Amino acid sequence: GGGGGDDGNPYLAAQRQRKRKNRGGLMNRVNSATSWLANLPFAGGAGTYPKPSPESMGAVGDKTKRYYELRKEIDEILPIDPDRTRRRVRNELRRNTYESMRPEELPYDVNNCPLYPPDGYPYAWSAMDLVENWPPDDPTPRSKIYNGICVFDYETELEKAKIYRAAEVPFVVRDDPQVLRTAERWNHPGYMLNMLSDTPH
Repeated sequence: GGGGGDDGNPYLAAQRQRKRKNRGGLMNRVNSATSWLANLPFAGGAGTYPKPSPESMGAVGDKTKRYYELRKEIDEILPIDPDRTRRRVRNELRRNTYESMRPEELPYDVNNCPLYPPDGYPYAWSAMDLVENWPPDDPTPRSKIYNGICVFDYETELEKAKIYRAAEVPFVVRDDPQVLRTAERWNHPGYMLNMLSDTPH
């Protein structure tokens, strides 16, 4: 029949229900986008907005009024001070040091690597050694881990890191000032709660 009913057909009833849900979902997305646009602080494209903070990237990141206000507030509480930030992250926020397992097997010290990658770098162990020491289903930090990758200090060993990058081998850079600044900000009481609010992630 050509009527509006489903004539007891469960398939047609389910199809109509899906269409109704899809219409609602579309309207929800439209309303959400409208709300987001209304919250933008400036006209024009995002690339023309002033930065929420001197440390922000130009055309990337949150440009809503709410974030502008939040960054203004946190930047007043935590003004740019590299020495304070470095001390706080190193002495208060960094809880795990991750010493090397079986360091006597390594032909180099991962915390004091040579200027150029040594032969056979990076040293590696079997996958079984790794998972037995730190099973992938156990998030509890270990005091010692299997690590054959060099760790470079941003301030004193950046040139080393560039050499290893040119050699296309893995390495870790610690204490990049911008990363330290983000870690300090994100760990300030209430900051992440205010930034994420009730937005689902």
